[in-house]
Amino acid sequence: MSICKLIDGETISIDNHNAGQEIGLEDKALHLHKRYNHKSRKGGYVEEKFPLYGGEMEIKETKGIHAKSIEKELKKAFSNQTIRKEFIDSMWKLLSELATKGNITPENLSEEKIESLKKDISEILKRVVRYFGVDPEQKPEIVKPSADYLAKNPNLFTELLFQYIPESALYTRDVYRRVYVKVNLNKASIELSQARYMLENQQLLK
Repeated sequence: MSICKLIDGETISIDNHNAGQEIGLEDKALHLHKRYNHKSRKGGYVEEKFPLYGGEMEIKETKGIHAKSIEKELKKAFSNQTIRKEFIDSMWKLLSELATKGNITPENLSEEKIESLKKDISEILKRVVRYFGVDPEQKPEIVKPSADYLAKNPNLFTELLFQYIPESALYTRDVYRRVYVKVNLNKASIELSQARYMLENQQLLK
């Protein structure tokens, strides 16, 4: 299984559980949370822990009747140690760089700041989106939420939602081939999904 299959009908979130802290001080591991999208008619959630310096993956938490299927997918996707190490190294560097972009407040998030962050984060994401079937040279679109959604989510200024549209989606008009990436700057975490609603309106973690 290729890693891009991990978001086929499912959504994943990657962090190290150190929101608001310097990356790596407390927990020398990468955490991957994965669950079925709500419209997939399946229920399941798994949290996997990847040691940074070698060792086996560790299941931290499971929920739902299809959690075993998610466990099987994760073990298959990361069965190759070289691929697993490369993925972990890339993701850790990404989270560390995102941590330097934190401390965002409404006062310092002007349109100019958003454009600057978009450019910076796009460069950071290039190393990661390729794992999920996106050409790293492709420039993402930033998705702007509606005024109503912003009013209901006052902390949304800490998050940026990017949309990647592979060429195959342009020809087939298949929106599910698109890849959405939500970056939380203050928590130094990212979420990836082909379902925009999972990143806009749902809480992925627990």
